[in-house]
Amino acid sequence: MLIRDAAGGGWTPTPKEARKVEVDQRISDLELALADQMAKNTELEQRQQDSELALADIIAGGVS
Repeated sequence: MLIRDAAGGGWTPTPKEARKVEVDQRISDLELALADQMAKNTELEQRQQDSELALADIIAGGVS
């Protein structure tokens, strides 16, 4: 809902609507940050698996 802006004669959102837009934007920002963090975690998990496999190869090579 919009209300008449007395100063400029235009329209402005109600405080409740403005707050809703702010909250929606914050949620969107948090979702993007979460997706980014999940991608980083996936990359780190893959690097850890690669390191564990390399270590297993080194150990197996050292034993034989």
